[in-house]
Amino acid sequence: MKQIHLLLAAGSAALFIGAGVATPALADCDVAVKPFFMHKSDHTAHTLVTDSRGCQLNFVTDEKTKFRNASIVRGASHGKLVKTAKLEFVYHPRPGFMGNDQFALRVCGSSPAGRGCSTLDYTATTK
Repeated sequence: MKQIHLLLAAGSAALFIGAGVATPALADCDVAVKPFFMHKSDHTAHTLVTDSRGCQLNFVTDEKTKFRNASIVRGASHGKLVKTAKLEFVYHPRPGFMGNDQFALRVCGSSPAGRGCSTLDYTATTK
């Protein structure tokens, strides 16, 4: 499995697909990379593509960025979004569902640019 990691660079956070741990339970997520700025308390749209097994999203801190917490703002309409750790979520589409689903996460933390929270709206496409 590949995990989705979020890192900050120069005050912005961006999605990237990093090395993960192999497991048959979850699929790879294909995520469109888009930065967000917690210190601006912004609201950004993100997309991901997965299969019927779902996928995992992680928020990873680095030496300049500290994510304090993350929470579910809006659950998935056609599946289940579960917080599995302080900065980790798993999305599972409903069995048999194919198409677009939506959910939102709120991420709070700090970077050299400042502190704040961003709301991340996801459109998850299950193929």
